[in-house]
Amino acid sequence: MPPIFPWRRNWSWLFVEITSSFLL
Repeated sequence: MPPIFPWRRNWSWLFVEITSSFLL
């Protein structure tokens, strides 16, 4: 994904990945 999108949006994705890792 290009870094064109705002960081705030990326933060959401990061949170999702972290939560998934924790759940796993």
